[in-house]
Amino acid sequence: MELIKAGTHTCTVSFASFEIFAFAGNAFFIIQLTLAIGKNLFCSVALLPRNLHRRCERSCERELLKRREDARVGERGERRREEVNTTPILGVCSFVQHGSSDTIYVHQNISDGETIVSGNEKFELGFFSPGNSKDRYLGIWFKNTSPQTVVWVANREIPLKDNLGMVKLDDEGNLFLVNGNSKVIWSSNSSTSGTNINRVAQLLDTGNLVIKNGNETLIWQSFDYPGDTYLPGVKMGKNFITGRETYPTSWRSADDPSQGEYTLKFLMAKGKYPQAFIMRSSVIETRIGPWNGITYSSQAHRAPDANLEVVSTLIVNQNESYVTYTPKSNIASFRSQLTLDGKVELSYLKFPNPEWTPIFTTPVDYCDRYGVCGPYGSCTTFTSPNCGCLKGFELKNLDETSTNNGLNSSFHSKKRTVRAVTLSTAAVLTLLGLILTFHAKRKWKKRSDAEREVYKGSSTNQMRSAEVPLFSLSKICRATNDFSNDNKLGGGFGPVYKGVLEEGQEIAVKRLSKSSRQGLDEFKNEVICIAKLQHRNLVKLLGYCIQGDEKMLIYEYLSNKSLDYFLFADESRKSLLDWPQRFQIIQGIARGVLYLHQDSRQKVVHRDLKAGNILLDHQMFPKIADFGLARMFKENESEANTKRVVGTLGYISPEYAVNGLFSLKSDIFSFGVLVLEIVSGKKNRGFVHEDHEDNLLGHAWRLFKKGKSLDLIDECLHVSYSACEVSRSIHVGLLCVQQRVEDRPNTPTVVGMLGGEGSLPFPKKPAFYIQESEINSTSNLSLLPSSVNELTFSQLYVDPSTVVYKKCNQVVKKTGNAKFKLGFISPGNSKDWYLGIWFANSLSPAFAWVANRETPLTNTLGAVKLDNQGILTLVDGSGKVIWSSNSSIGIRCKYQSCSTTVGYMQSGNQEWK
Repeated sequence: MELIKAGTHTCTVSFASFEIFAFAGNAFFIIQLTLAIGKNLFCSVALLPRNLHRRCERSCERELLKRREDARVGERGERRREEVNTTPILGVCSFVQHGSSDTIYVHQNISDGETIVSGNEKFELGFFSPGNSKDRYLGIWFKNTSPQTVVWVANREIPLKDNLGMVKLDDEGNLFLVNGNSKVIWSSNSSTSGTNINRVAQLLDTGNLVIKNGNETLIWQSFDYPGDTYLPGVKMGKNFITGRETYPTSWRSADDPSQGEYTLKFLMAKGKYPQAFIMRSSVIETRIGPWNGITYSSQAHRAPDANLEVVSTLIVNQNESYVTYTPKSNIASFRSQLTLDGKVELSYLKFPNPEWTPIFTTPVDYCDRYGVCGPYGSCTTFTSPNCGCLKGFELKNLDETSTNNGLNSSFHSKKRTVRAVTLSTAAVLTLLGLILTFHAKRKWKKRSDAEREVYKGSSTNQMRSAEVPLFSLSKICRATNDFSNDNKLGGGFGPVYKGVLEEGQEIAVKRLSKSSRQGLDEFKNEVICIAKLQHRNLVKLLGYCIQGDEKMLIYEYLSNKSLDYFLFADESRKSLLDWPQRFQIIQGIARGVLYLHQDSRQKVVHRDLKAGNILLDHQMFPKIADFGLARMFKENESEANTKRVVGTLGYISPEYAVNGLFSLKSDIFSFGVLVLEIVSGKKNRGFVHEDHEDNLLGHAWRLFKKGKSLDLIDECLHVSYSACEVSRSIHVGLLCVQQRVEDRPNTPTVVGMLGGEGSLPFPKKPAFYIQESEINSTSNLSLLPSSVNELTFSQLYVDPSTVVYKKCNQVVKKTGNAKFKLGFISPGNSKDWYLGIWFANSLSPAFAWVANRETPLTNTLGAVKLDNQGILTLVDGSGKVIWSSNSSIGIRCKYQSCSTTVGYMQSGNQEWK
């Protein structure tokens, strides 16, 4: 069907302009009448099938002529204007394109019962049920043939069980088949990037369903995925760039189009002529060939009419090798089919005769089978028995002249010659046989060992009893487009590829590196370990594949990659992780580790928790991945020892790195590092600070001791965070990375700390902390007396974010009996100012406590603030936080009705309530 492209075209109707627009399966036109005396007008036509345009145009013509006549009648009384404008008319010419279009547009739906037809009405695409089956399939067939002749099936392996199926094209160029529950049953897996949105799926007159851009660039075609039929123009062979092979496969039965027993493959060994083979599973049934320069030698046939001849073409270059065929004329339709019984049949259809007429079939008879009579045998169709021997040979078994098993063979009848040949060659053959046997045995052992190695050792029964399916290599190759580089995602012990299974499910395939001995151990360990783990915050293992040298793990695909992709990137990517999402990720990882340590059927130590092993789904929920280094503990085990320390520097606990000891607390240490990295947006390993040589853990501890934990937060978060959650996360992270194993909290405690509101213990120094000598203080500070006074309170009620005091030379607050004072002090001869507490009635200042010991104020513009999270902060004149109480933990100030009080005990102690 010819399309009219957008542009300006002269209308058959004068004095009017109109526009036609197409939306999905309907066509609409909008008419804007502009009557003008003596002027020709034009119409702007959107992309629309020509027959729709003509029908709309005729409807427009009748309405426009009527308006023209009305305008002339109105001019009889008075002609005061040269041009008369009428009210715009909105006309709608709408009809659904049932079988009248060859194209599926973006977001257009084709339901069961609807079809699209190629331009010359030669092929039709829609839903059908083969034979006596009630299942529904999406397919292409020759139009106007009886019985229906199907040439291609989309969902061969996954039929629809009702007539609620629907086909649609998305704006990325993917053609989807969905069932009544909107579950994807089949997909072309042909999405492309780019700004061109004029993507369409079109059924061509060749029977090829293509998806292309508006600039006619081909994205995908059904010819690359033939079923049991290959039409003129289909390339049967191999693409060396993608590795994809294109070959027909027979149907399972007349009622079932799924892949049957037979395949037709085009093969070309190096240095040899190309040949085609009909194979039953992996056994050659019939050889079609070899290629003689014009066609296959066994295809010497004569068509009943010269116009019915087809021309075969062989193409071999560095990118691909394939054979295709084209008819010499277009007077008939052609198809080549691999039948249910393993025959290749070339036939034609010439109207008005609605039946297919065979031109050529192979194999024709018994003698066409490959090697049917064995070595040195000959086969004669019209004799009985069929098998005989070449001249000079006789049958080895006279009783088996037609056993149909291809095992019969012949030997030479001249016994003297045989004896002479035997004597002269016995030694050579024996020696050669020994060499070949040794070589074959070695090669076989090497090849089989690669596969058997996976089951070697004590993990044999565990591997075979793994509760995940075993995938075939061919299925994984189809899903990943033969491991195309376009689908490559990355990888550690081997590359990881994105794939789409035939049923539409997206997967991630981890292909184990063949040269990685370490990777093989991880492969076995991961299958055994993760097969028994099921949790929302753990990545799901869908299956594995072992075939020859190939070993692969198949996971669920997570679209947002790993945590480090966002966390350690530039600010544009970092900013995609706001604080609520980061806190959600921290809590999700904690829940996943809790499941591994306590709630799963067997205790598991991950041993490689890091940002790169935390994957994010489409909602940014975290999932712990990569269990290659994980170890399972028995119920009574608490720790283990290894001579082989594995893991990632920056996340390994000190006892594991130094002594090879690992336990549940090793994961806790790694989790603590992760928490501090998530808060700061910086890596622990490689962290550099201009003021010291500590790593990220030591830097966080420094800030915590100074009451400045919030300075650790990632700069890209600005002010969009909860100070309470940030402070608590840093506190928990520091507790997890303490040097001594026994000081670190266990996993349930960590989860409780993150979600709770109670007070937390003060963390001890973290592991790998560079200890510096303490700086002696010379300030004039007095300690509180050891006696304990009666505890009475003097409370100061402060609204959130209200400044308590601004001038450093005045007292902020006194206790009830004026025993202590809180305010700003300048000790000795110093000009610096500090926030402190001192005895109220002392003749000379006797200081009991100083807030900002390490960071003095250099002027009198300091201010004390209490915010709605219960944090008391000291800021300088520019508003920069100099000191903080870091006391948000346990304070609930999330609502306007919440009030915060600062209390002072008469003992000189300060308290928040």
